Amino acid sequence: MKIRGAVVSLCALALFACKPKDVTDAEAKGDIGYLTTNGSPEAVAALGRLADKNPKARTALETRAEMDLNAYIAAWSAVQRGAPWGAEVLRSGLKSPIRAEIAAAAMARGDAKLADFSADLVGALVAAGTKEPRVTVAAMLASTPAADVIDQRLRDKTTRGNMCRGLASPDASAAARGALLAAAAESRDDPACVDSVVRLATLDAKTMAWLADSAEPGLLAGAGKSDAMPCPRLAEVWARAFRNRPPPTQGGLAVPLSVAIKRCSRELDPAMETALAQTPTAAALIVGGVEPYAGETKQLVKTCKALAGPAARGLTGRTRDRAADAVAHGCKGVLAK
Repeated sequence: MKIRGAVVSLCALALFACKPKDVTDAEAKGDIGYLTTNGSPEAVAALGRLADKNPKARTALETRAEMDLNAYIAAWSAVQRGAPWGAEVLRSGLKSPIRAEIAAAAMARGDAKLADFSADLVGALVAAGTKEPRVTVAAMLASTPAADVIDQRLRDKTTRGNMCRGLASPDASAAARGALLAAAAESRDDPACVDSVVRLATLDAKTMAWLADSAEPGLLAGAGKSDAMPCPRLAEVWARAFRNRPPPTQGGLAVPLSVAIKRCSRELDPAMETALAQTPTAAALIVGGVEPYAGETKQLVKTCKALAGPAARGLTGRTRDRAADAVAHGCKGVLAK
């Protein structure tokens, strides 16, 4: 009995000695079971490195990929190392309606290797259509310089919304943003596209200039409504529009201006006063945007005084009559002070 007990004790000691003490030790010993059970990000990363040569480690990762972002992070690391299994696991994830967003989240935005996955990212967007959000997938695609691919997704109304949501990402490439601005107006005909342009114009000088100089009226109206664009920035947009928009292109801008005044009257007031004094061609647009009977008109102190002064002398027809109505009604309290 003593001999048997000693044998058992020796076996137990041997097993204990063989058991990995940590993840690093388990990786060195190729202990897939330990790493799988551990399940920490470090353990899954170790499984990924083992999977380069060990099919059992790859199988363990593929099983985890059903639910674990870390499995896809390991796969992306494999892509960086040039291990083929990494791309295969990522592509499998991107094809899955359930796992596409998780798989995309593991990839690095702006990485040159994303070019190899362009078709897979597009496939995930097309498969989702208008029914499922694919913001992470779209943001990953938007971080690449593939302007032609992005233009195609914008032209396709079934992928337009998701593509525009992705373009709102701060990691969107300059080429991707350029594709959004260069696209035909109908390719931006989606609330998500309006929101993306507004958010980009808030942060990016080039987009702000484009919004002011040539964007369709619906985008300017969206900027006026959206709290995403601070009022001082909105005033900058309109100050530039007053200077740069030729009169023939101003016809559809009165309503967007009115929307902007409703939310940001105090900030727009000095911009309109300056335009009335320095850019006479903008006078008709400004008068068209000022609502004669609206409550916010009484906050346009400088604009009201300009309309009651020399700025109104060159107005004619309906524009002159509307300016007179504004002075007589909405501006009445302001001018009386």
